[in-house]
Amino acid sequence: MKRFAYNTTATASAMLFIVAAMLVGAPASATAEQQQKTSCEAHDDCADDEQCIMGWCEPAEDTDSTELRAADEHADLAAFLDDGGADAACGSDRRCRIQRLRQRNQMRRHYDVAQQQKALEEEIDDLFAEEAKRVERIENPISVAVQYHPFGWGMVMGYTFDGQLRADFSVVYEDRRISYGGGTNDEPTLSGNHQVWYGTGHITYLPSRAWFSPLVSAGFGMGGGEFNDANNPGVRYHYLTGAVGAEGQFDSGMLVRTSFRYGRLLYNQARRGPGDYDERRRQALREYVNDETMIGFDFAIGWAF
Repeated sequence: MKRFAYNTTATASAMLFIVAAMLVGAPASATAEQQQKTSCEAHDDCADDEQCIMGWCEPAEDTDSTELRAADEHADLAAFLDDGGADAACGSDRRCRIQRLRQRNQMRRHYDVAQQQKALEEEIDDLFAEEAKRVERIENPISVAVQYHPFGWGMVMGYTFDGQLRADFSVVYEDRRISYGGGTNDEPTLSGNHQVWYGTGHITYLPSRAWFSPLVSAGFGMGGGEFNDANNPGVRYHYLTGAVGAEGQFDSGMLVRTSFRYGRLLYNQARRGPGDYDERRRQALREYVNDETMIGFDFAIGWAF
């Protein structure tokens, strides 16, 4: 019986020794683990696979707590920091109170930075959205350009109403030495200088509101001048014209346009004087204008403002 009691006493003593060692060693282990961590004030102070949590760099996989998710999602700061007060959290422990105050200040700074970052991101998104909605032809609706036309050189001026519909007016001067016809005895012959001013109004449709767009145009024009040959008749033209092409209007305001143009005369005359019409030259000029100057490419380069 004495031997049994001795063994029991020895066993109990050993168990108490192990428990005491665990109690003493636990804070030391925690302290050692804490020393291996890096203190921080923001996520940038930590490694790529870590985040700043309560003043210490913690592994990123440990940031799934409800409190951290609330902070990352910009939760209300008062709710995030509501821990029941210093008395409930720390009691009379002065060191705990100081640490708690430090951590709360860090959380406030983190929250303020997060809110500022969120506001900046929203502002950037708004700027991108506003930039995407910009239409250069609306911001700079008036255009003036130098134009090379099948008739000759001139200028074209336009105004864009909604980014896709524009009214244009062009003025072109033709001064050309022509020799046309005479292939058969019945065919009228022309030989002289054709000097005419043309004025044309166009309505142009641009399917795209972007800086570059195809275009479709239709218009009506009138021209007048002289055909200088032996008789020097005065000439007059009324015509319809249309075009298909493309246009680019850049941020700088530069405007470039090219198109293929086709037109037909509605009316023309060749008159030597009051009541003195030259029907033969009228017919020859009609064929010349329809065949030689109403078909071709035009090109314009200018500025929009």
